[in-house]
Amino acid sequence: MKEANELCECLSKLELIGKVAPYVKEAESYYFRKKIDDGTICLVFYSISDNGYYENDSWVSNFEIGKDYYPISYCPICGREITYKKEMIRKMEK
Repeated sequence: MKEANELCECLSKLELIGKVAPYVKEAESYYFRKKIDDGTICLVFYSISDNGYYENDSWVSNFEIGKDYYPISYCPICGREITYKKEMIRKMEK
């Protein structure tokens, strides 16, 4: 799992309002599910779809909200590069 070193003030504010978030595998992401490492900073886009159906000649709505994650390497506002801490993998010896 990746972890960002220090986010710039712009990214911190974008994270507070939900426009940027670290990726987690449990989150829905149709386009990049297998290509994003956990913890990668991504732009988040919300989509709403109506998967309703007709019943007795009237429409019954079934709204679903989905999230799509798009990985970024630079802050979209100030252009600062996003760096990550190196993962430390420890081998257990018997």
